[in-house]
Amino acid sequence: MKRLRRFIILTLVILLAAGTAGLIYYKKPAVRSVSGKSSEALKQIYKSIEIHSINSKGIAVYLDDEKYILSGSDQFLMSDGMVLLMPALSLNDLFSCSVSWESDHVLVSSLPADPADPDKTADSVSLQLTDGKYVRVAEAASALGFKYSWNSEKNAAYLSSPKSTAAKLPAKFDLRSEGRISAVRDQGSWGSCWAFAAISALESSLLPDQVWNFSEDNLVNKNGFSVDGGGDFNMALAYMLSWTGPVTEKQDEYGDGVSPDGLKAAVHVQDSVIISNRDYKQIKSLVYYYGAVESSIYSPQDSDTLSDYYNGDNAAFYCPDSRECNHDIDIIGWDDDYPKENFNTQPADDGAFICKNSWGEGFGDNGYFYISYDDPNIGIYGAAYTGVESTDNYDKIYQSDLLGWTGSTGYDSPEALFSSVYTAAGSEDLSAVGFYSTDCDTWYDIYIVHDFSSVDDLKNKEILQSGYIREKGYFTIKLGNAPQLAKGEKFAVVIDIYTKDSLHPVAMEYAENEMSADADISDGEGYMSSDGTEWTSMEKTSKCNACLKLYASSR
Repeated sequence: MKRLRRFIILTLVILLAAGTAGLIYYKKPAVRSVSGKSSEALKQIYKSIEIHSINSKGIAVYLDDEKYILSGSDQFLMSDGMVLLMPALSLNDLFSCSVSWESDHVLVSSLPADPADPDKTADSVSLQLTDGKYVRVAEAASALGFKYSWNSEKNAAYLSSPKSTAAKLPAKFDLRSEGRISAVRDQGSWGSCWAFAAISALESSLLPDQVWNFSEDNLVNKNGFSVDGGGDFNMALAYMLSWTGPVTEKQDEYGDGVSPDGLKAAVHVQDSVIISNRDYKQIKSLVYYYGAVESSIYSPQDSDTLSDYYNGDNAAFYCPDSRECNHDIDIIGWDDDYPKENFNTQPADDGAFICKNSWGEGFGDNGYFYISYDDPNIGIYGAAYTGVESTDNYDKIYQSDLLGWTGSTGYDSPEALFSSVYTAAGSEDLSAVGFYSTDCDTWYDIYIVHDFSSVDDLKNKEILQSGYIREKGYFTIKLGNAPQLAKGEKFAVVIDIYTKDSLHPVAMEYAENEMSADADISDGEGYMSSDGTEWTSMEKTSKCNACLKLYASSR
């Protein structure tokens, strides 16, 4: 018996020594019995050596064949049960998902990935936290539709993201045939094309289920900017996101130059995608799934010059030169095979967007016309309304950025933290937060600070939710675990944002030029930080407000 005990001890010493130098693979022996009992202790020690070796080598994780690097000091770990773990804080980064934080678990759900049903997301799945901060990689992958495999020889895990099965967009599409475009209107002699294009795009996003006639006049007169008539999609977006409007045409008719005070928004705009520069695939997808896309073009101001670019017989427009955009229209469809011969100056390729103008039905084809794909000015600026809800969606909006995104700030880095501080008007649940993604591919963490008294309290932030935003634009993020606010409680919401190709990822409201000269910086309390430890006042240091809106529901 002593000899057998010595043999076991000697074997364990050899195995432990081998484990410190790296994993040695042995042919698994048959289980032997000692005094009628299996040697489970030996098996457990062997497993501990194996796990120690896996972790000491460093675990590699590949997503779609590209190596993924964790930020910060936390790393992937193999647990005692041979289960690969990852920091829960990195879930949204690795899986491009939404993550809501609870006390001992997180709720994860996939983001819209199928353009055929852009509003559909997977049901939230609960993932248990290990040691308060880790989750099982394989479990998260399964919940979000990823494939997972482990390769012991390469000490690496491999993940494959789900692929969209959406049908290919057709070669020709027209919202008119779908009943998803409102009537053509006439802006008259006023420079309000931008308002007509914005209102038309909003109306289109609600058709065919909801038929609205919103007021262009109210948008022109009540947008908050210091302009007389002219404008752009950013001004329209700020007006709608602040719930200043839209109001109905019946409440504020066009052309009289008068807009009554005290009118309430008829719907609440919560999401909008800002188009990327001449990304035609994106524009077509937005038109197909959401409705008309507002876009700027260059249009000559006199009829003689217009005739150089516009073929009235075919209602076809093509400007071959890059010019400063000065007119807004709506893209309502496309025809990939539209003949290039239909234009006065022949472009290189066939294909054109179908567009809606605001010059009445006497222009073009009953108010519509074609713009060549080769026109260098279309599709540079513009937006689509991708989230419009009824006015009972939330009871309270907290905001200090009524003019919206007029500039960007940051620390010459894709990452920055920003915060806004408010006082709860009643006993409420903080249901959602809204902010801009200033470019494509944005990751975010949302935190809350209760009972805020000074900027030092921002160091004690509690994480609520994490997620990923694919597009550029403004997005309302619904909170899976809505924190409760007491009436009169001063609280702060903090956003840690990472925007892939941006050095100034934080959208801000400030007096950029004469148009935004009326930006009110005194109505907010906001802070910024590069690392979450040292914070500066946005109002005092940068003379700006953070573009961060909060949405609350009464309890």
